This record gives sequence, C-alpha cells and structure tokens, in this order.
Amino acid sequence: MAKYAPTWILVADSSRARLFKYAGFGAAIEQLSEWSHPESRAKNQDLASDRPGRVWQSHVGPFQGRGSRSGMEPDLTPKEIEHQHFARSLTSALGKSLAENAYDRLILVANPQFLGTLRQVADEQVLKHVVASVDKDYTAFPVKDLEAHLASVIHS
Repeated sequence: MAKYAPTWILVADSSRARLFKYAGFGAAIEQLSEWSHPESRAKNQDLASDRPGRVWQSHVGPFQGRGSRSGMEPDLTPKEIEHQHFARSLTSALGKSLAENAYDRLILVANPQFLGTLRQVADEQVLKHVVASVDKDYTAFPVKDLEAHLASVIHS
C-alpha cells in the first residue's frame, strides 16, 4: 500500500512565511519550517542602487529631430522585486519537496497581493497540487488559531 502523503499549508506574506503539515484526520497541524525576508520590509529607496537610467526620446511634429532625455521607470518597484524573490524561494522549496513526494496536497494562505505573486512565480507542478487558496494574512496567528480559521479548507 502506498504511503499517505500529507497536506502542506503555506502561510505567508511578502516578508515571512511558515510551512505546516497536516497528516490527516484527527491530527493537529505541525510547523515544519519558517522563513523571513527582511528585504521585503525595506523602503524602496533603500533597495534601489541608484537613480533610474536615462533614454533619449525622439519627437514627431514641430520639434522633429530634437530629442529629450527621460527617466526610465522600472516595471516593478524594488520592493515588488523583493516580494518576487521571496515568492520564488518559497515556491522553489515547495517544488523540491514535491519532487521528493513530501506532500500531495497544498494549501496557500496569503494576503491577496502576495497570493497572486506566489501563483505567478510557482512551478506548474506545484500549482497542480494546490487544493485551496485563502486570501487572508494569517502569518501572525498562533497555530491553534490558525487551525481554527483554516479548518474548513484543511478538512475538505
């Protein structure tokens, strides 16, 4: 008979995360890992190395042939880039554990913005094992409170 693979629960925000295991009916959830990413709490100006680059823009119309310089705005702020780095490291750890058959079902719990980032950067195989998502920030909850708030998704 095949060994039962537990459900894992990732509870995260953009700067910290906890990973829990639920082994099945009657079992309490147990914490497996904890991560912290202080860079996600830093201010944008503290994360940026220098000012944005400059580009020449050409103009059409009466000023044709003359150019002006403009600051290039990055697609993501330095803080958003740090959020993605953290999400990638979390989903990478989930991917490695999935390859080792450490879990079968995965529940993602994060605030709506970070939950979207996790989904965006996660490997396709990891996403196939996500059975529920909860768009709430429960990172500061004690285990007992967390278990009570997630009971309906854990036991489904």
